[in-house]
Amino acid sequence: MTMSTTYNDSPCGHYSDSEESFEYPPLSRPSCQQSGCFKCSSNATQAESRFHGGLRSTRHRKSVSFDSIRILEFPPALGDNPSVRDGPPLTLSWRPQRIKEQRLDVYEIFRDRRRERPDLFLPTSLRIKTLLLEGYTEEELMDASAECVKVKRERFVSATNEL
Repeated sequence: MTMSTTYNDSPCGHYSDSEESFEYPPLSRPSCQQSGCFKCSSNATQAESRFHGGLRSTRHRKSVSFDSIRILEFPPALGDNPSVRDGPPLTLSWRPQRIKEQRLDVYEIFRDRRRERPDLFLPTSLRIKTLLLEGYTEEELMDASAECVKVKRERFVSATNEL
């Protein structure tokens, strides 16, 4: 499975993926009269007007606060990263399957604990099951696994030839 993505430098985050296009919806910005709206402030705590070594030195105290967050959930997809021990690699699709906005304080109350590094690894059987449920064929999974083995072998040969 080959996926080509073309990025556009437009501020709306527009990109084209497999001849289809997708635009992220704009963030809603509450007016500054509302309490708890997005705020950004920059207060100079010390400003020096002299030059030191040709550079002006200014210290700023900056703060940013958010009232709500946007969560984009991406479906799993067949990847191409050969760092898996065995089986097909898993990645995230380019298209979000769900977008939701939530108040930050509510999110912080109900979010799961941050996972440790070992918890982030998925066993081969779970990656295979996930990809099959996403509609990939066993042949596609075997091809991706074989490609990972090939790339790892090529990297090993390249690294040993360098010594």
